[in-house]
Amino acid sequence: MINWILDNKEWLFSGVGVVVVSGTIALIVRRYVSRRQKLNIELRFGILALGPELGDDMLLFTISNPSEKVVHIAGIRIPLRGKGNLYFPYIKGERQLPCALEPGNNVKFWVPLNEVERLLKEAGYRGKMRIRGVVQDALGRDHKSNKFGLTLKT
Repeated sequence: MINWILDNKEWLFSGVGVVVVSGTIALIVRRYVSRRQKLNIELRFGILALGPELGDDMLLFTISNPSEKVVHIAGIRIPLRGKGNLYFPYIKGERQLPCALEPGNNVKFWVPLNEVERLLKEAGYRGKMRIRGVVQDALGRDHKSNKFGLTLKT
């Protein structure tokens, strides 16, 4: 066994070296990615209770911060296939944009669903489609929501 190791030491130790170096790089990358500030975005329908009556249907954006650092939210948009984005610079919510989101907290924003449908129709969309919300942080990183089914009535 020892003779085999001595005869094949270059091949054996170069293979071990590759495994050790690859494993070290993988651990460093995994640690970096896990520490990266990432927001969780959930997009869904909802109705707000405004006093004794229910309000209109809303498109709700729930943004949560599971990271260990404060993330500054700069804007919210819905990307459109090949036709730009729907931006919501004056979106209503629990806070006003831009805002800071502390670790372990969440914040909700909403826009009337009929307004989103109207803007999508003006952009030329019809029928069934799937949309996704995107939240941009102050560093310019995009955080994507789940895809959400929407039917535009004619």
